[in-house]
Amino acid sequence: MASSAKGKSNSYYGYSAGLSTLYFSKKITAIFKLKYIDKYFNENDHIFDKRRQEKTSSAFLILNFNNLFNSKNIYATLLSGISNKFSNIAFYREEKLFAGFIVGYKF
Repeated sequence: MASSAKGKSNSYYGYSAGLSTLYFSKKITAIFKLKYIDKYFNENDHIFDKRRQEKTSSAFLILNFNNLFNSKNIYATLLSGISNKFSNIAFYREEKLFAGFIVGYKF
């Protein structure tokens, strides 16, 4: 993985790895993803005068429940995820957590 951004301090090289697993049945569909990214920036940051390194790890889960209330048209989906970016420059560190719930009707 490489980037060639206009500013040299925003260009980087790095590595990424991921793992996904899927499960399907008549009632439930599940998707689970893990991802890891390691970035090494090419030049010192122009504000912090330090070469940035970032490590990001994330996990994501989707669960889809079909045939709710014995109706083939009603479904529910549960979404959740977390992402954590660590940087040797504190300004760039971030942590994200999200969740969602959807109820739908298929026409």
